This record gives sequence, structure tokens and C-alpha cells, in this order.
Amino acid sequence: MRMHLIPLILLLCSIAITDGWLYYRWRKKVQNIWLRVLYWLPTAVFIGFLAYITLEAENFASYKTAAQVIWGFWLLFVIYAPKMLYAIFDSISILFHNLFNVRPKIISRIGSFLAIITLIMLVSGAICGRNRVHVKQITINVPSLPEALNNFTIAHFSDAHLGNWNDHKQTIEKAIALINEQKPDIIVFSGDMVNNFSEELVGYDTIFNRLHATYGKYAVLGNHDYGDYTQWESHEARERNLQQTIQGIRGLGFDLLLNEHRTLTVNGRKLDIVGVENWGVPPFKQYGDLDAALQGTSDSVPKILISHDSSHWRAEVIGKESIFLTLSGHTHAAQIGIITKNIHWSPSKWLYPEWEGLYQEGKQFLYVNRGLGYVGVPMRIGVPPEITLIRLGLQK
Repeated sequence: MRMHLIPLILLLCSIAITDGWLYYRWRKKVQNIWLRVLYWLPTAVFIGFLAYITLEAENFASYKTAAQVIWGFWLLFVIYAPKMLYAIFDSISILFHNLFNVRPKIISRIGSFLAIITLIMLVSGAICGRNRVHVKQITINVPSLPEALNNFTIAHFSDAHLGNWNDHKQTIEKAIALINEQKPDIIVFSGDMVNNFSEELVGYDTIFNRLHATYGKYAVLGNHDYGDYTQWESHEARERNLQQTIQGIRGLGFDLLLNEHRTLTVNGRKLDIVGVENWGVPPFKQYGDLDAALQGTSDSVPKILISHDSSHWRAEVIGKESIFLTLSGHTHAAQIGIITKNIHWSPSKWLYPEWEGLYQEGKQFLYVNRGLGYVGVPMRIGVPPEITLIRLGLQK
């Protein structure tokens, strides 16, 4: 949650320029000196808020504090995103006036309209979008899939970030019920159960232990599960938290795979479930060891790999054809996007070639789940929380 220098400077400049422009435009309409002073109060509050985040984010001793802080970010966006949009279009209108001695009112009206739409989207994304869990069903027709694995089903979900839900567990309870309704053969969780702290798992054991799958429930660690986004008093404290997180995830009923694999027997045929620790492109750390996870396996046995970060697929997995399916998360689809039959867009695509949905390279497939929870800002716009039911099929 710590603000890096360049994003911090850009955000501060955006706030200052927006408020400065609107003050310049409206100052003649407000003569009362106290109202003019009051106008700058939100500016001062949010500059102070950003300074606090920059200095103290890694020192939060409680996940509840962090959960409250992200609502501060949401409020900042709710107030300033519409204002910025309006200010941009208003300044364009003034530019037209200065250049051509005309002032088309339509430009300012477009700015007002977009500002209102943005406000509605930000509010609905927090109130409705982040809670609207849905099940997405897909069939993957796998070349050379053994007949025994035809119609094998996988319930895949990711990025729960339990600490952000604080004491409001209804969305997670709904997700667990939806997964059970699918009656999957296996359940896969692809990392980021918590934000930083093992305490985030408290109270969730009775909920997650309701999950049932014929051949088991499997999980891996994501980048947040290691507790790397807080300042620990010592290496030992961080390690103690990590071990408690590991035990806590296992206490939720998952077989947590730490660079290892499990071999299932499905209708007389073997299937390997392989799980690696987080493997990411820097600045994300690389704890994953695919070679160690595959040790003792045979290329003749088909494999499903669970790896939190989709970047791992292109870096190390493609070419290992016995791994016919990789399941990832991590991107959250940036928690904002447009996904329709003809449009597949999100800011995530600027950072990740594979950021949401199904991808194929030769005989290998990757599925990137958009996640169940949220980070940074408590909202989802256009990319609601997802549970994926994957059905394996024979290629015709």
C-alpha cells in the first residue's frame, strides 16, 4: 500500500492542479472568505492522507487499519476523478474561446456528463461491483486428453484478500456456497488468501471448511501471503507470521502446495496437481521452484499447475507440454475493465500479456482468474468477482 515517489508526485500534482483550476474558475462566484477557505479543506485533508500513507503504510500493525485506509483511497477517487474530468473539459472549452473567440458550451456539458457517470461508476463499483460474485463456466478441449479425464471439473478462484473484508464475511460465504453448488472434482485456489497478516484468517475456518470436492482442495501462496508489504520488527517476526499463514490456510481445509505436487487417480488414470510458490516478474519476488515441484513426476502423466502470477506461464511453463493447464490469478483484471463478446480490455493488459480469461499456446492452456477480493481501492467496475468452473473435454 506504500505510495511510490512518482505515483505520489503525479497524484499530488493532479489534486493541486484540479483544485487550483476550479478555484480560479469559481472564485468570483463565491465572495465569502470562509467559504473560499473551506474550499481548500479537502485538498489539505487528502494531501495529509497521502503523506500518512507514504510514511506509515509499512508500519500498520493491524490488517483492520489497512482495510480502513483503502476506503480513504476510494473516497479520494470519488471526489477527485469527477472533478478532474470536469476540469479537463472546462479547460478545453476555455482554450477554444481564447483561440477562436467562441466558447462551445457542449464541451463543458460533456465534461459534466462524464463526471456524473464516473461518480456513479465509482459508487456502484464499491456498493455492488465488489460483492457481485458470479460463476463463469468454460470448457477446455485438451489435445490428447485421456478419456478418463473427460468432463473432469475444476472450481478455480483466487485472490481472496480476506483482511479487506474485515468482519463482513457475507461475500465470502456466498462464494463458498456457489462453489459447492458446482459439485467440482477438485477446488483450486491460486494465491493471495491474505494481504499481510495471518490474523486475517481468524474466523474463516468454519466458512472454508464447508467446501467439498471429490478429489480434494488445493492452494498455493501468492505474493501477499508472505507478508512482504509491511515492516516487521525482525526477520523472525516475518517468518513467524508466514508460518502461521501457512498453517492457517491449511486450517481452511486446503492442501497447500509449496513447490510440490500430488498425484490423483481419476477413473484409473493418473493426474498430477502441481503447485509452486509465488513466481513473479520483479519487483515481485520469486519463491517458486518449478523443477522442485516436478521432481519425481513423469512426463507421461498429464499435469495441472497452480501458479499465482500468470507471468510464470510464459517464462517457464510453455514448452513443458505435460503441463497442459496452468491456473493463475494476481492481476484482478485491474478491478476495472470492459469484457464483452467483442471487447476484452483492462488497464491490466498494459502490464500483463495474459491478464484475464483463457489463453492457449500450442497444446498448453492458461486460465487467469480475475479474483474474488480486491486491493488498493474497494471496488470493481466491469470485472466482478469470479469463480471459474473449468470442464475438461476431448479435442474433436
